[in-house]
Amino acid sequence: MPELATTESVQFEARRGPYIMIPYCPQNGTEQHEALINLYFRLKSEGLDKVVFHENPGITLLEFMNFFSSPKCLLQVMALMSGNDMMDICGMAWLADITECGGALRKATGSFLFFKDYQKRAYTGPLSEIIFDYWFNVLNIDTLVGLTPALNRAASIFVKSMGMNEICRIPQYTTFEGIVCDGIVSHLTKQAYLAGQGVDSSKPTLH
Repeated sequence: MPELATTESVQFEARRGPYIMIPYCPQNGTEQHEALINLYFRLKSEGLDKVVFHENPGITLLEFMNFFSSPKCLLQVMALMSGNDMMDICGMAWLADITECGGALRKATGSFLFFKDYQKRAYTGPLSEIIFDYWFNVLNIDTLVGLTPALNRAASIFVKSMGMNEICRIPQYTTFEGIVCDGIVSHLTKQAYLAGQGVDSSKPTLH
């Protein structure tokens, strides 16, 4: 399996039990680009590209790489470890539309993807905890927003299970599997997360 990065080539990584989260750093060169290419083709092979990029189900490799190389998008890769060996990639998470509001507020839109072998709660729970901890405590996001197609029921259930609160539904706002549907807007604040209303705040933070 191609390495995502070496410890020396990334600014941050977090490990909790057998799982590790590594930020994607496009400036680290061809090794990182190869990892992104592999992620794209795994998405395609599992048919998940149409689920994640539901408004652009025919996303090309170039579009995929440009999206995750944008300074407005921060990608994190989740993997399963055995000792110091990376056994498999479990999924991806990313922040988009990262906005600084005059130094008073930092907000972003968050997204998750788990590959098919890792979509059970036994995997998604601990992996999501690592990601939320990273977003709120390392990247210092104050307000996190999510947009889920109402027709994607599995994603809607997952979002609620992670403590995000549904704010509203925007009629006929997005598409899923080629069908126009409502968009479910949900959010979680750093304050709520730290108060234990999202991910369990009694768990140790990343280090």
